[in-house]
Amino acid sequence: MAVDRAWAKTEMLLAEARAMLEARGVPLVVVALPCAIQFGRPWTRGPFQERLRAVCARHQITFVDPLPRMEAASPARHFYYYGDLVHPKPIGNEAIASAIVDVMAGDRGVARSLTARCQASQAGSAP
Repeated sequence: MAVDRAWAKTEMLLAEARAMLEARGVPLVVVALPCAIQFGRPWTRGPFQERLRAVCARHQITFVDPLPRMEAASPARHFYYYGDLVHPKPIGNEAIASAIVDVMAGDRGVARSLTARCQASQAGSAP
């Protein structure tokens, strides 16, 4: 099935990206950006977010799903431009960024790696 082949390729590419970044001391963080039609429809989450979460877990990749936080905060109409189901307004971007910060703050490995990378960059020793 084409969908399964696409997921297999996605998994392979994510694993390659993680290995390449890890060799440089940079963590890979994957964010599953929700679209407006997913709000209030839990059955739409399974086909994408849960499958992507599983792929990331198999490869020890940090995964962020801002959808639950966004659903709890407000209806989708407040996060997306009218008539546009995929491009968030500034308030939507803030909610997504907040979810990313929360996950990264809780993931000490990512936080340590990014801190070290930033310090090395400021000192001029980052590649």
